Amino acid sequence: PWDPEIESALKRAKFGVLCITPENRGSAYLHYEAGAIANQVGFQNRVCPVLLGGLTAPQLGQPLGRFQGKAADEEGIWALVQSLNSIADRPLETPKNGVHRSSIASSPKTSR
Repeated sequence: PWDPEIESALKRAKFGVLCITPENRGSAYLHYEAGAIANQVGFQNRVCPVLLGGLTAPQLGQPLGRFQGKAADEEGIWALVQSLNSIADRPLETPKNGVHRSSIASSPKTSR
């Protein structure tokens, strides 16, 4: 019942954010979703693993290591925001005009 809904959403995806933890990095379903999104968007730089729980890029292994993972810290989340904004149908204003990196720095910590 929910599989068709997920499949439909994956087909419409322009970008994929994968929340990867030490516990789920080997999940077959997570790998399936990553592959489905990558096939849909056609660009490896449009699939971004966000590394949680102290996970590092070298710990991802393959095939997730093919994607440009970002740490769940200020630097990584800012890079993710910029990537998402660059492909948005209606991008937010750039840092020059409105969206500021400081808004990420002032948000709750993500590196727990």
